[in-house]
Amino acid sequence: MTIVCGTDFSENAQHAVRVAAAFARAKKVLLVLVHARDDEPAIGAVDAWSKAAEGRLEDTARVLRASGLEVESQVLVGTPDEELARVGEALRAVLIVVGFLGRRSAERWRAGSLPARLARATAVPVLVVRDAEAFEASARGERPLRALVAVDFSVASDAAVA
Repeated sequence: MTIVCGTDFSENAQHAVRVAAAFARAKKVLLVLVHARDDEPAIGAVDAWSKAAEGRLEDTARVLRASGLEVESQVLVGTPDEELARVGEALRAVLIVVGFLGRRSAERWRAGSLPARLARATAVPVLVVRDAEAFEASARGERPLRALVAVDFSVASDAAVA
């Protein structure tokens, strides 16, 4: 089993990483960190961008591995929602975790646009995280997790409820 977590390295994405790590630790499953960039860097800048992104993902993965997690990372060029859906389905992930709002400004983009597109693009359950604290406390067994799940009687919503 695998949990996939998308990150753009923003503060909100760090909440998503914390939650994905807490669930991966609790379920003892592989965590795959994914960074996807939808605007391909200029020729010559691809290597620099890829190396920088790989370095940042590896720094995060190293910290998580030190806490006992099995972690892999992937840097991809493509629309983030499509790439996360593709990776989640290819790995038969049990969950894809993303932050509520990434690097794009709230004024310029509707909050939740990537999560909404991702949820439409995949049958893998998608968890959108605003704040990590309640999820981490639940994963540690300190409090029950209360979640609102939209149900449309599809396989995806059945999986989300489960």
